Amino acid sequence: MSVRVMALVFEADIQDMPYEKDGEKRNAKASTVKLLLLAYADHSNDEGEAAYPGYTLLERKTALSRQGIADTLEAVQQNGFMTLVGKSKRDTNNYQINVEKLEELVKPLDYQKTVRVKPLDQHESSHLTSTSQATGLNPSITTPNHPLGAEAPARTAQQKKGDIMDGILHFAALAADPATALKAKVQEFPADVQDTIQALAEIYRWPAGSIPAKPRGNSKGGSYAQWINEARTINQIISGFGREALESTYTPCKKLSISHPGAVLWCLPAEVGKLSQRAPIEQSPDPEPTHTRPDPKLRANALARLGATR
Repeated sequence: MSVRVMALVFEADIQDMPYEKDGEKRNAKASTVKLLLLAYADHSNDEGEAAYPGYTLLERKTALSRQGIADTLEAVQQNGFMTLVGKSKRDTNNYQINVEKLEELVKPLDYQKTVRVKPLDQHESSHLTSTSQATGLNPSITTPNHPLGAEAPARTAQQKKGDIMDGILHFAALAADPATALKAKVQEFPADVQDTIQALAEIYRWPAGSIPAKPRGNSKGGSYAQWINEARTINQIISGFGREALESTYTPCKKLSISHPGAVLWCLPAEVGKLSQRAPIEQSPDPEPTHTRPDPKLRANALARLGATR
């Protein structure tokens, strides 16, 4: 999940999108486009990559029909907001969100323009004799303590209360620190697998957005449960070796697509086997082979037996 990309979708000034399908010109509503982009951003990393939820999951998240999702996807792609880059490891379509295009559509709010108090002209001010008259002539003035003229918009802007977008932007700022975002994602997993997932994410440079989030409500485990089971299998294999065993997989596995814990199982057992073979030698307090310093009595007995055989 990328809070950064989700925040961009919220802020972007997205309009209805024209597109063509089956030779017919159509139009996708801006609200539907935003909803679908948010669903994909919930699965992407901060660069908009690795967004590959299946249709069943999208139907549950957006409450759109399968045909509605397909049509909106067509509009989004034709307008350059998303690009199909291939198939994912789960055989779903893998998309990349065009983060740069979203950034271009973000327009900062200008409270000076959206919240105004009309100043009084000279003719109106000459007829003011009381607070009630002022209120009648200019409804925007409610008490005599309110300033008139150019000071009013600035005062109104300072009194703006926080809303849900402020919270989204706050978490987007936190997500700008990859280490913090990664740690927060890993901490959603059970304690017995956190170290393993954290180590694999650091070794194979997984962004926080590529790690599945803990399901909410009555949702099934999905990828989140799969990661837990895979991490526990890995824990059984690397027992006694820890992170060293995981790091040893990087060289033989780096050419593979290691994007989830179970992927390292291709080479992990062999690397643990190598570590097991050298462990007794490395852990021995005496680096010299034991046969270089035989017991004198054993040596004398061996020579006596050798002479007897002759």
